[in-house]
Amino acid sequence: MIGYEPGDPLKFQVLDYDEKDDDDNLGQALLQSSDFHPEGFEGEISIGEGIVHVRIEIVVPEVDEEVIDPAGHVGPRDREPAPFQLRSMDSGRTHRLVAYTRIGRSRKMLEDKIDLVLDSPGNCDVSRLHAIIKCWRGPDPNTWLSRIYDEKGAEGGAGQGPGGGHSGGGTTVDGEQVDPVLGTPLETGSVLRFGVREMWVFERAPMHLRSQDAEIACNKAAANSQEDPSLIRTLKIPSNAVDSALQRCPDWFSIVRVVLECRLEPDEPACVDCIETQDECGRTVGRHEAYSLTAQQKYDIQRILREIKVGGTVRLRLSNDPKLLAPILEYLEQQRVEMQQIYQSRAQVLK
Repeated sequence: MIGYEPGDPLKFQVLDYDEKDDDDNLGQALLQSSDFHPEGFEGEISIGEGIVHVRIEIVVPEVDEEVIDPAGHVGPRDREPAPFQLRSMDSGRTHRLVAYTRIGRSRKMLEDKIDLVLDSPGNCDVSRLHAIIKCWRGPDPNTWLSRIYDEKGAEGGAGQGPGGGHSGGGTTVDGEQVDPVLGTPLETGSVLRFGVREMWVFERAPMHLRSQDAEIACNKAAANSQEDPSLIRTLKIPSNAVDSALQRCPDWFSIVRVVLECRLEPDEPACVDCIETQDECGRTVGRHEAYSLTAQQKYDIQRILREIKVGGTVRLRLSNDPKLLAPILEYLEQQRVEMQQIYQSRAQVLK
């Protein structure tokens, strides 16, 4: 009953039917709210000279809770730096986020230095203004929260393709469509997909960018705090010639010897149990450990060579462990004798 309020009585009235005149009242009865609310009612009530069988059911309508956007207070004017970044899974490109970061392909609608402009070839399925990421401080200053909102929504986007996939233009977080009203919370490591091809990873990032030299110094200090600096040998690859020499190395020991020779330390025992590769900023790219002669002989050297680039660094950790040092020295001495025999044989042939 539209307009009914708890406490209201119900009035029952029976009328006859007159084709030409007004209908006559044959009787009426009033049923008080306490008789049927809130348990309902079923029984007979007298109306005039007759009886009416009545059944009343009480149905309490569900009250929709007010939907509150957790990031509703974050708006376009909020440009405070946030401790997050997006990293492209295709190109490795990174983009630092602010409190309100827009994502799309239109340079006219977006601010190039703040918003993420997706201008890679073939991204026509990404809207001009595609999505928005909001970041804000939590209950304490050290806690940050973030959510992503899809400007295009589900219209022709995520979930609309065959099998529930992308048909173009939509946004997903770890394969799930973004909530069209409240957005979707982001966690470190979440994979964001814009349109069909754009795949980005949501990552933590320092609030203030360090210079390249400062970052290298911090990485070195962190490494020295965990390892004895006297056992570390590093080589920053200075040229294509050195890179080419390393790329031609056939085994673990060859890499070690090339690094030591480039450092002008050819007499240093080539006993190394860890080879680490770093990028131009001193960040670790790969760490390779082998604690026995057999492990070093069988190690897949291509895993190391793929990580070595001009401008990067190769970092060796020397080992004084007799269980490793003795077999390696014996093996290298055997190699030296074999090479000497080969040279002598070639000299005999030349004579």
